[in-house]
Amino acid sequence: MRDDEYIILDNQLRRIGLLSNHVRAGTPFWGDTIDQSIAEDDSAFAWEDLKDTFNTINLAANKKTYDHTITGITVPSNAPDAQNIVPGNHLLYYDSENQKHYVMRIMNIDQSSKETDQSFSFDAQNLCEWKLARTIPTAFSSNSVNAETAFTNLLAKSGWRLEYNSKSILTLKEEYDGSSSAQSYLQQLAADYDLDVDCYVNLDSVGDVTDQIVEVSDHIGSTKRTRLDYRNDLVGVDRKLVDDALVTKLYVLGNDGATIEDANNGVAFLTDPDANAKYNHDIKGRGSTWLEGTITSETIKNSAGLLAWGKKQLKMYNHPRYNYTVQIRSDISGGIGDDFRVVDFDLNPAMIVDARVIKVSKSKSDPSVHELTLGEYSTITPKKLNVDSDLTQLKKDVAQAHSDAISASNTADSAHTVAENATKNATDAIKKADSATTTAGAAKTAADTAQTTASSAQTTAEAAHKAASSAQTTAEKAQTVAGSAQTTASNANTTATAAQATASSAQDTANTANTNATAAKSTANTANTTANAAKIAANNAQSTANTAHDEATKASTEVGNVSKTYFADNVYFQPNQPTGADDGALWFKVTDTEQYLNYHDDSTNGGTGSTTKTVTVQVSNDGTKVAASGRFTWSGQHPIKQSPSMTAATRAYTYSGLSATYNGKVIESGILWCYYTAYNGGIAYVPIKDLTSGTRYGTDTNAGSDPAAYHTETKTVTVAGSTGNAVNDSQISLKAENVDDVQQYLSSKWSSIPFQKQLVGANISGASIDAPLISLGDGGVVWSSYSITQDPRFYQPIAAQGTVAMAQGELVVSGQTQYYDASKNSWASYNTAGSMVDGTGTNYTTTIINAGGIKNEMQDSARSNLVGRTYMNGLKIALGNSNGTDVFTVDRNGLSHSVGLTAPNVYAPTRLHTKLVQPDGATDDLHLESGTGTSMVRSNSIYNVTNSHGPNVYVTVHGGLARVASATKYKQDIHDMYDLDKLSTALLKAKPKYWFDKPSIQDIVDSASKNKEPNPDATTAEQPGLIAEDLQALGLDKFLYYGKEGELEGVDYSKLWVLLIPVLSKLRDDVATLKGVKTNDETN
Repeated sequence: MRDDEYIILDNQLRRIGLLSNHVRAGTPFWGDTIDQSIAEDDSAFAWEDLKDTFNTINLAANKKTYDHTITGITVPSNAPDAQNIVPGNHLLYYDSENQKHYVMRIMNIDQSSKETDQSFSFDAQNLCEWKLARTIPTAFSSNSVNAETAFTNLLAKSGWRLEYNSKSILTLKEEYDGSSSAQSYLQQLAADYDLDVDCYVNLDSVGDVTDQIVEVSDHIGSTKRTRLDYRNDLVGVDRKLVDDALVTKLYVLGNDGATIEDANNGVAFLTDPDANAKYNHDIKGRGSTWLEGTITSETIKNSAGLLAWGKKQLKMYNHPRYNYTVQIRSDISGGIGDDFRVVDFDLNPAMIVDARVIKVSKSKSDPSVHELTLGEYSTITPKKLNVDSDLTQLKKDVAQAHSDAISASNTADSAHTVAENATKNATDAIKKADSATTTAGAAKTAADTAQTTASSAQTTAEAAHKAASSAQTTAEKAQTVAGSAQTTASNANTTATAAQATASSAQDTANTANTNATAAKSTANTANTTANAAKIAANNAQSTANTAHDEATKASTEVGNVSKTYFADNVYFQPNQPTGADDGALWFKVTDTEQYLNYHDDSTNGGTGSTTKTVTVQVSNDGTKVAASGRFTWSGQHPIKQSPSMTAATRAYTYSGLSATYNGKVIESGILWCYYTAYNGGIAYVPIKDLTSGTRYGTDTNAGSDPAAYHTETKTVTVAGSTGNAVNDSQISLKAENVDDVQQYLSSKWSSIPFQKQLVGANISGASIDAPLISLGDGGVVWSSYSITQDPRFYQPIAAQGTVAMAQGELVVSGQTQYYDASKNSWASYNTAGSMVDGTGTNYTTTIINAGGIKNEMQDSARSNLVGRTYMNGLKIALGNSNGTDVFTVDRNGLSHSVGLTAPNVYAPTRLHTKLVQPDGATDDLHLESGTGTSMVRSNSIYNVTNSHGPNVYVTVHGGLARVASATKYKQDIHDMYDLDKLSTALLKAKPKYWFDKPSIQDIVDSASKNKEPNPDATTAEQPGLIAEDLQALGLDKFLYYGKEGELEGVDYSKLWVLLIPVLSKLRDDVATLKGVKTNDETN
């Protein structure tokens, strides 16, 4: 369903019409405003209003309330769907912001304008609100009830299902008196439990309403905060300061006169001295006063609970608050309940507030109408700027923004040139198509020549259409770049304002960049307009070419007609078998009164002159159309057409078990069709019965609404005389292609007689046969059914039944399929998790092959969920999962996999960069990179696991990871070091050094030159240690690392320490000796 239309539903929520400004079959509309709110925009209130319940006011001091209306929808009075705008009918629309469907009941129709003026207006209200206002819930009372139970009791009689998504454990006193409406209690419960409410519907696969839902949750909308700058991101702003409820001294009262004195050291009130000093204004020297207020809770009885609640309330009312009503830029989306961060540097000091959308106003007919009301939630103190460093960065940002704006302007100019070229191509295509039309006129005598010319024109038109589409895409990309440049310039402008005292010159530069970006966007819009014009011209050219092609086909059909002559005295022309015939009579099974070319009646064998013959025939009621409602379920595959004709364009195909709710029926070409409004707003036609044979293609819940298939007509024919006087010499010549069967009446029964149509060089129902070529024409269909069970010994055997159809340039194979589970020797199907389920279940599969590629789609046994999807074209192969997204892709950029990858080898012709995200979360990942410089293998999972062991991993010269081991079982030929003393002495000569890590310094320098963030592991700290070349000069080669080519790489510190063992041993002995000498001296 489109996001810019309304579907009209009757009082049973069935589709009966469409309001759309973009679909030809739709009724145009304008002036609509959709208002949806979850809280009131309270600019002022009295303290006596706050007597009711805990959480009546939320943290933004905006009272919880749910409201959803559409006002001012205007439609033409003479439009076909104007008759459907009546009380009791409804509008269905789709909200792309929150991805929900809403049903609105039509009301407040301007009846006088509808009857007298060219247009009339009406309003609509959310169906749930309308229903609850007319539903009285059963009386109920509880001193301690949770929110889920309270809402469940409220909706029990409404027909709407509760979807409870709150984690609240709050229990309160609630009561329904048995006489008030459910709507009033809905608002009360939302306020009492501080919950959000939304009322919407669910649709099935054919777009019918299947479920009515009241969603109750802690937070409706996105919790990802979108930043809105007060001066740059908003088209229009109404900022409202609200301080009527400002207090600095709050008396807190509870049920039955309870106070907070027992829990608050005997004091019955709470104060905020800081807020009082800031917002209360006393004359110096005359003492201090307070801004006082009282708040009462009728649900909290104990003193401690009142104290906790009172502290929370004082935080809400100890400061002024702001509500923002904003009109956002078209490139910023915002839905009901979404969180925003509003940056407002006009206040002094500057303020940043985290706010939430409490009301949305928008229009389907005018996308520029998109107004959000934001309620304040919390104020954030902005960080003070470091003027010197930030000004330097600011100048860089402004310069970059200026460069981006110029680049966007150049791109837009280029797109404009491409669009102009596309316009020229489209004009040329129109001329060629006109020529094709003229040629097609002559094709009635030379059909082959005309058809060739028309095909050439059609090909040229399609090429022009593709060129125009390409130009439009280029223009749209340019517009996106321009928008990005404008956003960058706006951000630079914001930062410049914060440093305005010291950065006025930077501000001027930012303004210039902003102007350039605006100009670039304007140029891109112009290019886009030109591209659209080119696209329209190309479509006109293609339409002209199609007309030429149809004329050529018609001419070819007339040239290729053949006839066959039969002789009999009594001849019948009708679709049903005649009764009361004489022996020798012939029955031509036809559905058209104009089938015979020549008829001579000689039933009396008199050989008379010219005669007349009156023939009564049954004629198909082609064109008969009736309005009817019902549901048809097809038993097989049939085409879904754009018009009731087998030669019309095919949208899709039915399958066994598919059903649809229709709006009416129509007869065309001896076939009964049903029609209904498709998702895109157009009318879809599907055959449901062959009127010639009487075969119905499925089951119809309202078969009695079928219109009469035939009516009778009489035809008087005058033919030339004949000199013959033989039996059965009445003569008739017919177009063989128009006769379904020929039967002769002999021995009191009808029997088919040889009836052969001329095929060589002939056209039959738009198809041509001329060996070895069989042409079915533009609307031709080849169709067959299948039922196979492969030998389980086959590779990937299947058991399947379904249909194969070739039409409209596609080969479509669809049906029910089972797969063989070799581990259990059983046929099985796959569930949405990709696991085999043994048993009788099947997967509904569809494979489509066309010029664009191959697509296979698998649904589960219930046909309600997608199991997987595979697609292949000239650029990529993609494997999708159960929600339709690609999880495994191979394209010109390489191989990507968003879930997991198992393969013996992965080859990449260029640098490989792989990120494997583990199921534990996006930060629990493993990066594998190839190349040089900052490329590395890194893993947060490994880093996050710690222990007290020493390092035991070694990187080999070939880049492998090896575990360091020292046990005897890993060694052989163990013997003492024969040069230990020499190497130990050499180590004592080594000189420790400081240095800077060269790769880190290089990365920092390169990143700075490219205005990028350096590698987070890069460091500028001094590094201590030994130099490998110094140790090599001392003869310590065995304690160094070497590369694959023998080049020196590093010091093996893990082994170097063993050279200190003899040194320490000698020092120990020397100390012992010195101690012994000293002891002897003291003794002597």
